[in-house]
Amino acid sequence: MNVTEVKFEDSMVVATGLNDGLTRLIKYHSLIIATGARAKSLEEAGVDSGGFKNIHYVRTASDISGLRNDIEHGNHRPCGAKDACVIGGGYIGTEVASYLYEHGYNTTIVHKGTNLLSTFLPDEIAFRYTQLYRKFNITVILNVGTFLA
Repeated sequence: MNVTEVKFEDSMVVATGLNDGLTRLIKYHSLIIATGARAKSLEEAGVDSGGFKNIHYVRTASDISGLRNDIEHGNHRPCGAKDACVIGGGYIGTEVASYLYEHGYNTTIVHKGTNLLSTFLPDEIAFRYTQLYRKFNITVILNVGTFLA
């Protein structure tokens, strides 16, 4: 599957090719891009974010302060909606997703690997972590190439 577009005006991520080749729209109210070694901005990928305030780039502890403030104060949530999409399923992305889940967000993780945490855990353990996140009703979409890669 590939994330091919972010529709900022509609708060949706467009993804294609999930096993059946269909295009899917993934709704979000907060978009978190947790890419790993360095958070690549949308502008670096040639995408104009339009100045939306509900997009957070997370790489360091200080990066999380704006996200934490928005979550705790309900900023940027139209009509009280609580949907979030995290791009990146490594250590930072899974921690952010857990935090969002604990704060009542319907959370989706979009990850390029075959399992969450797959870049540094053995396959069997990464698979178990992926199943654990799914058990807690966090939507996990795997094998995704993004325009941010």
